[in-house]
Amino acid sequence: MSEPMPVDAMFHLPGKAQETMNQSRWIAGCNPAGCHPDCCGVGIQNRMEEYRREVLNGDASVPDDEEIARRLKENCEWTDNSAQELHRLAKYYGAFMLRNALALAMVLDIEDGDGGF
Repeated sequence: MSEPMPVDAMFHLPGKAQETMNQSRWIAGCNPAGCHPDCCGVGIQNRMEEYRREVLNGDASVPDDEEIARRLKENCEWTDNSAQELHRLAKYYGAFMLRNALALAMVLDIEDGDGGF
């Protein structure tokens, strides 16, 4: 298993965008005494641990698409439609694009988006 990604490596934004992200972290309540769980990667690390445990479930190989959706639904409390969409997004866009999408969504204060999830 690979080492968890350092928090600072999770958000690669150029110049002004990084400054805006840092301001967003401050607005979200990030400070040395405590941090909003999503903006500094703590929430992401916790979610990754949950998915390793509940979706991979100790399997040596990655389960097929149907099994991943089933495990997300049964073990992680996603609806069937949401589990399928979450998996589709992960497969289609990958971690690089989704990390940056998360950073942008947080900067723009987009919590739930237009997808209805």
